[in-house]
Amino acid sequence: ITYGLTGTTTDGSFTMVGTYKATVELYGVTITNPSGPAIDIQNGKRIEISCKKSTESTLTDGTSTAIDAWKGALQCKGHIQFKGKGTLNVYGNYKHAIRAGEYIEMKNCTINVYSAVKDAINCSQYFLMESGELNISGFGDDGIQVSIETDDASAENTGNFTLTGGTINIDMTGASGESVKAEGTTSIADAAQLNVSNTQGVEHV
Repeated sequence: ITYGLTGTTTDGSFTMVGTYKATVELYGVTITNPSGPAIDIQNGKRIEISCKKSTESTLTDGTSTAIDAWKGALQCKGHIQFKGKGTLNVYGNYKHAIRAGEYIEMKNCTINVYSAVKDAINCSQYFLMESGELNISGFGDDGIQVSIETDDASAENTGNFTLTGGTINIDMTGASGESVKAEGTTSIADAAQLNVSNTQGVEHV
C-alpha cells in the first residue's frame, strides 16, 4: 500500500495502522499536530518514507501530554527506510523528533531536525545511513541514540550505528547528551562524514 501526502494542516495528523509493509510518499506536505505526533505509524513492518524529488516537507508536534504512547513528531512502531531526493524538516516539541521502535535506514534524501526535547533521532536495532544529508540541531539529549532491542538482544546489528556514506552534521549547542550514542558498535566509513560542532565539553563519538 502506498499513501501520498500533500497539502497543509495546522491541527491534524496522519495515522496508519496495519500488518503489511507500506510506503508513505511526502509531496511537500506540512503537518502540525498541537496534541500528538504529526505522523504516527502503528505498524511493526518495514515502512518506506519517500521524500519526493524537489519537494520540502515539514512535520511538527505539540507540547500536550494527551497521548501516553507519544514518542516523536514522526514515530513508527517498526522499521523506517528514508529514501528519495527531497527534504524533510522535523520539529520535536514533546520528546524525540524521529522515533522508530526498530531500525532506521537513510538513503539520498536530506533530513533536517531543528528541535527535539530529548533525542533528535531515537531507534532500536540499528541506524544505517548510506547517502544523503542529515542535519541535527536544537535537541536536548542525544543527537542519535541507538538502543539494543531488548526483545531480541541476539539479533544481528542490534544497537549498532553504521555510516557508510553521506554527511551528518550535529550541532551540540544546548545538548546534555552525546552526538551519537550507540549501545552496540559504531562504524564510520572513510567516504562518509560525521561533523560535530559546539560540543561544550560534552562527550561524543
